Amino acid sequence: MFAQRRLLLCGWFAVLLATASCSDKTGETVTLDSQSPYAMAVVRQVGARIVYPKSSREAGIQGDVRISFVIGRTGELLDVQVVNSSANRALDEAALNAVRQGAPFPPIPMELKVDRVKILMPVHFKLR
Repeated sequence: MFAQRRLLLCGWFAVLLATASCSDKTGETVTLDSQSPYAMAVVRQVGARIVYPKSSREAGIQGDVRISFVIGRTGELLDVQVVNSSANRALDEAALNAVRQGAPFPPIPMELKVDRVKILMPVHFKLR
């Protein structure tokens, strides 16, 4: 289950909207408020590392990539993958690389009482 609310973070080339969910020790999915300080910190950390590929920018290529990534209790990146491709490999890789370069993330706050957090984040590459 994903949070109903969405985060909006504007960057130079990308706009990020993210939803988040958590798994507790029993594996049950728990909704994480996407406006929680933790979710906002993770989105900012990834957003700061998004780079519009030069080749795509020069060719006028735009696209939307939806990525999913899982963060472990201590902030380690456990998994990252493209959920919906932009149909452009360079844009997809740029979104994945932003997550990889953003790791490690802050540890999951103890008060959340979960072992991992899954973030679903669309990344919109738009030329201005």
